[in-house]
Amino acid sequence: MKKQDLYYTAGIIDGEGSVLLSRIHTGKTRSPVISVSSTTYDILLYLKETFGGSISKHKVYKEHHKQSWSWKICYNKALEFCNDIYPYLKEPIKRKRAKLITEKYKDCTPRNGKYTNNLIKLKEEFEQQFFDIVE
Repeated sequence: MKKQDLYYTAGIIDGEGSVLLSRIHTGKTRSPVISVSSTTYDILLYLKETFGGSISKHKVYKEHHKQSWSWKICYNKALEFCNDIYPYLKEPIKRKRAKLITEKYKDCTPRNGKYTNNLIKLKEEFEQQFFDIVE
């Protein structure tokens, strides 16, 4: 990965992206998700080709609105992405959230998906820390 790609991508995430925890499956715990919405498809295609993930098309509700799409990367790919991009992010909340994901997510998430009572408590604390980041 070239540094210039990481700088460019960090700028996109700072400006148009989201660093989230989301319930992707019906489970109770959340997983990291990084997403970017845009009316410029080529930017999202660049993200998909460079980092993986998927692109989804949004419905256009009004005639005068432009077509838009979203790029999304989840789970371990999002964890790797946060690890790569964190040093270059400038937006404070996104930077703190990406750092928290890289530092603590693996410690509270079992590989087999089977949570002990202790891991459930750690995961809840992690999620609370994540959502408490406001500035």
